Amino acid sequence: MLPDGARGRVKILAPGIAPIIDHDIALLDVGAGLLERWWKDGKRLKPRLVVAEFNKYCTDELDLMREASNASQLRRNFPDSPCWWYRKCTGTGAPAR
Repeated sequence: MLPDGARGRVKILAPGIAPIIDHDIALLDVGAGLLERWWKDGKRLKPRLVVAEFNKYCTDELDLMREASNASQLRRNFPDSPCWWYRKCTGTGAPAR
């Protein structure tokens, strides 16, 4: 419950999750480099590019201020949409990574 009595939702990141994700992405990148080098379809399928794209999405997901900003923009873009209900996003306590 919010201070005004309205129901709310909170997104919480596990403490210390960012370095774990960074390590996992680095491991994926090593694996992708090996695939590119040793697998005949490696260069064509561009696994390192896939890992880079995945890293971008993971990084964006960890940035709660960006997520709050995107949600607020979505609210401004679709103020009367019956498919989208969004009260407000304060971004309180959402530091950048």
